[in-house]
Amino acid sequence: MTLRHLAAAVLAATAVLAVAAPASADTETVTDPRGDTVDPGLGLNPPPAKRADILRTVGQHEDRRVTLRVTVADLGPGATSLLGRVRTDETTYTYVVNRSGGSTEAFVSQDDVGDVGCTDFTVQFQPRRDTVVMSAPRTCLSLPTWVQFGVRVTASEDEVSRTDDARRDGNGTQPVRIGQRRLFHN
Repeated sequence: MTLRHLAAAVLAATAVLAVAAPASADTETVTDPRGDTVDPGLGLNPPPAKRADILRTVGQHEDRRVTLRVTVADLGPGATSLLGRVRTDETTYTYVVNRSGGSTEAFVSQDDVGDVGCTDFTVQFQPRRDTVVMSAPRTCLSLPTWVQFGVRVTASEDEVSRTDDARRDGNGTQPVRIGQRRLFHN
């Protein structure tokens, strides 16, 4: 084998490995202080509630999906609502999850349009980890180049409704705060 043939073989093997390498996901983890829930109607700080109290949110922009993992102090049973706001290079979407009385309503909506009919939107409640995972295919979000995200959780505990935003201390009736960092899928 000549040096020219050896160089061509090495170049071809490198090209195959580069094509076969998996796409990496861009991830951002946001931590939120414990005990910063508020009463959304009054803006008052009722005694801390565990079910609405966000501790950590992880946003992940993968090759095929955009996933938000929300960890609260204690997921527990009962009525819980989650709003995951996902801003893309084209528009903003909302992951909507409402759990009440043993049933769950979940969908993806686009601002000013409504439900986008995303049949592959998945929601997993993981009580042992006190985590809710919301995940939509990138195709439901018009195949974004990048995403930014924010999350709010509302839950009722002891007949008092409480809300927490992952990116601010508490949250009354203010919009969900979306982060500035852009997550790319590879």
